[in-house]
Amino acid sequence: MTDKQNMDNCIENEGGSGSVSRGGHPGGAVRGKVFLIRAAECCLTVLLHIFALWFLTRLLERKEARTKYEPFFAEEQDFDVLFLGSSHMLNAVLPMEMYSHDGIVSYNLAGSGNFLPTTYWVLENALDYTTPQAVVVDCYFLNKDYAIRNVSQNHVSFDAFPLSRNKIRAVRDLLSYDAPVEESEAAEAGNLTPLNFLWDYTVYHSRWSELNDGDFNVYITRELGAEPVFGVAVPAEHVQPGAAMAGVGYESTLGTEYLERLISDCRARGIKVLLTYLPFPENADDRSEAALAGCVAREQGVDFLDFYELSDVPGGNIVNFDTDCFDPDGHLNVSGARKVSKYLGKWLKTNFDIPDRRSDAAYASWNEAAENYRLLKVNTLKEKTELDTYLMTAADDDFEVLAEVGDKRVLEIPYYHRLLRNLGGITGNSVETVSGDGIHIMVVDTESGEDADDVIFTLKEPDEEEPIRQLVTESINR
Repeated sequence: MTDKQNMDNCIENEGGSGSVSRGGHPGGAVRGKVFLIRAAECCLTVLLHIFALWFLTRLLERKEARTKYEPFFAEEQDFDVLFLGSSHMLNAVLPMEMYSHDGIVSYNLAGSGNFLPTTYWVLENALDYTTPQAVVVDCYFLNKDYAIRNVSQNHVSFDAFPLSRNKIRAVRDLLSYDAPVEESEAAEAGNLTPLNFLWDYTVYHSRWSELNDGDFNVYITRELGAEPVFGVAVPAEHVQPGAAMAGVGYESTLGTEYLERLISDCRARGIKVLLTYLPFPENADDRSEAALAGCVAREQGVDFLDFYELSDVPGGNIVNFDTDCFDPDGHLNVSGARKVSKYLGKWLKTNFDIPDRRSDAAYASWNEAAENYRLLKVNTLKEKTELDTYLMTAADDDFEVLAEVGDKRVLEIPYYHRLLRNLGGITGNSVETVSGDGIHIMVVDTESGEDADDVIFTLKEPDEEEPIRQLVTESINR
């Protein structure tokens, strides 16, 4: 073999598939590829585990928080007003009513049993996602010295908020007290750990047997966080509206401390604050708490509406406890809620200059939502199968109602007579007596002029004594 041939063979070997890389070893490239494959497999395994935990967390969690908050997070524009407080606010203030009648873009962030420390942190977390012009805070539970009333409800208030610095701060703060939970709810304290609130899978991981269709098809509220309730109750003994409490001084509680923090934080952000004490059949202690709220408002220089003694309303109260109570001593039904919402909407526009967004192109989707809301109200009315809840639900500015009463017992029983009068208090509604049996009710949508419902209730005395509902439905004809 010539020297030239040897050289050619060397060159050929260097370029071949079995060549040795300069300064390397033939196994190095293979090991590198194996390492990358194994690293990718590990990363994929970790990602699959993370996805599985995320999926299980979403599946097993209670859905109340998602039901309440999903429209809040979905809104691209800022809300102009946020409502906060306990179930008194949750049941009594209806954002879609305010938008329909005054164009106010708002959300109800109140939660059942929320004490003021919880209310404070709900707002702090909400402000990570929206910048309102005003917040309205109801002061029920102001005299409490606990951070949490109900552990389960606090999950509803916080579970939907993504993990964030403010959520961590909220959990650490609310659980920092020696006895954060009110004594009557202390049995729930076993679920009070930071991890339970920051990763709720630790609470809900055993819910497998409770899963139902609602866990897979989650209902999303069209009430923008509010929860109107449908029922009528005779109110408990209560202090008469218009009876102001005199001589109540400022008494510091954990509730007042957090309310002051809330006001200070809002002031620093340029957010206006309105404090309220919403109407319900109050006792003397409730009147004292309302007076304490007034003291905080005066000391902090913010507005306060005590719905038991409104200066611009005859008798001081815009609701009628005989027709507008859902239960005897705590919450308004939807009839009362519409009255409160109407009053608050007018007050906010007049005193806080909250804009009407109904012609604002950025909020065009709200007009469609308002139309759907009217349809929701019609369908909800048609679902009522007892005369008293039907009459209460029909007491609405969006409905014109004519009631033809043939069954004279309806007028002779004060309970039903008051509900009929409540219809008469709505513009355009009327009640007539006619011959015949039953009661014929015709409902018209005031905006479209179309018939919303036409129904005849035939009534009978209940098989068992009912101290409230003294007549029950025998049949309904449409």
